[in-house]
Amino acid sequence: MKDWRGRKVRTRVGFDNGFFRIPAGTVLVIDVAGLVKHLRGLPCTSCGVAPVVSVAATRDEFLSMVEFLPEGSE
Repeated sequence: MKDWRGRKVRTRVGFDNGFFRIPAGTVLVIDVAGLVKHLRGLPCTSCGVAPVVSVAATRDEFLSMVEFLPEGSE
């Protein structure tokens, strides 16, 4: 999981961080990958705000929630 840092994923499920909901299909970047994964959304093209969500899940649980995008993909 340590080599997941910086990888882009597409969510298969929605995530909720208490402030807003990140819908399924959203592209996120993994900032920290341990027992708790910290995921950062891509900045909004209008306002620049980037959502951040933490996901506490085992490796297998996390892999069922996201799809890894090929390295270098948008």
